[in-house]
Amino acid sequence: MSAEPDFSPSTNPIASIVAVARVFPSATNPRKRFDEAAHRELTASVVKHGVLQPILVRPWPLGRKPPKGAPDVEIYELVAGERRARAAKAAGLEHIPALVRPGLSDAETLEIQVVENLQRTDLHPLEEAEGFRQLMAAGYDLNRLAERIGRSVKFIYDREKLLALTKEAQALFANGTITTGHAILLSRLSPADQKRAMDELDGGLFTNEQFLDFDNDQTGGLKLTTVREFQSWINGHVKLDTADKDLPELFPEVATAVVRAQDAEEKVLHITEESHIPLPPTAKGEQKILGPHLWKRADKACASMATGVIVIGAGRGEAFKVCTDKKGCAIHWSQEQKAAREVAAAGRTSTGEDRHALEQQKRREQEQKAQADRKQWEKSVPEIRKALAAALIKAPATSTGPLGDFLLKRVTQYGDKGALLPRGKSAEDLVRHLAGILLSRDAGQSWYVDEFRKAAKAIGLDLAKVLEPATPKKPKAGARTEAPHPAHQVRIEGRGKKRGGR
Repeated sequence: MSAEPDFSPSTNPIASIVAVARVFPSATNPRKRFDEAAHRELTASVVKHGVLQPILVRPWPLGRKPPKGAPDVEIYELVAGERRARAAKAAGLEHIPALVRPGLSDAETLEIQVVENLQRTDLHPLEEAEGFRQLMAAGYDLNRLAERIGRSVKFIYDREKLLALTKEAQALFANGTITTGHAILLSRLSPADQKRAMDELDGGLFTNEQFLDFDNDQTGGLKLTTVREFQSWINGHVKLDTADKDLPELFPEVATAVVRAQDAEEKVLHITEESHIPLPPTAKGEQKILGPHLWKRADKACASMATGVIVIGAGRGEAFKVCTDKKGCAIHWSQEQKAAREVAAAGRTSTGEDRHALEQQKRREQEQKAQADRKQWEKSVPEIRKALAAALIKAPATSTGPLGDFLLKRVTQYGDKGALLPRGKSAEDLVRHLAGILLSRDAGQSWYVDEFRKAAKAIGLDLAKVLEPATPKKPKAGARTEAPHPAHQVRIEGRGKKRGGR
């Protein structure tokens, strides 16, 4: 864009009363969804009190085709206040108070619409995303857009990224089946991985919840996983793409490490700390993922050092130096080389063919036993669950017992940097300790904000008081302020004082 929108007093709109039949909706308005119940309530208020706050319009742009059914007189494009205009029409009003702003450009119109709608609590994030995308198409970048509308770059990136959701995912989000936190995480996946996350019923977005009683097994419906559970599923089931164009936004440390490695003509290896990876076979030409037995952290420099990126499993999104030269590097693989020499020395009395046959037979026996164990386990799951429920009833529910150890290990499997309270000795102490770890972690992650607010309210935490010091204070009466936003100027010539509106 060549020029910033001008909101100075000299460009203030003209207060007027215009015919409802001459006002037409704007195609660029981000708001696409209108709540019917709220519309009926607003219409009833308009019937009783009239429209108390004017809408903002501009003369229909020259050269643009008039809408179908437009009268052969000057008409207006609605910039802000579509709910009020709809209510006025439904109430049968012939005229509506308006602020007419001649000379408003398309870019300025769009910016006002986005900013005005962002201040409405019922605007859906998908509508916000569409508004941001339109502004970016008009020439705004993330930093400039964040500055203009008073939001963080991260917030705008996450919102705009929502438009990468598939149609099925957007439908789940639009109807409230999944939360904003789920949608943000889902939008970062490829369409194929989004489908996998929605279709898989043993984790992913949903889980097949089972309710047990001791007489009958009863299976309930699908349950939405928590945002944290969904993030864990992504870590364990979706490979991180180090060539993704969004890598600098999502994993800035990894992006920096990859660029440095490329500049130094150093290999970038895809690694994991997991022994089993639930992924389809590696496609032809795709880089293989090296398991934990094929690499070691290179805390000391060696000739074979490379950059390793954990692309799946625990630690997904971490990057550090690794060594994969199992036979040649004595700095990082000395113990393994020593063990190999001992095995070789012990096996000198038999032929190579004998040793190979014995190893093959041992491997087959191990695989057969593992397969039999899995089948036996799968058949026994219902009985295991019943027995587990009975054992849980009898197990001591203390902080320092086996149940406490199990819960603490699960909560802190990805690190424990957010403990707010001591573990204590009682079950109540442990509940508070675990809740403190989870809530402290959530407070530092932007995609958990919705869940965090609900949890804070449930435990009696008044976030408004906590956030108050960072909230801009309202100017004192009589203090000189900047010119108000044109969409919020509500004084109409001859109508008296300003009044709060819809």
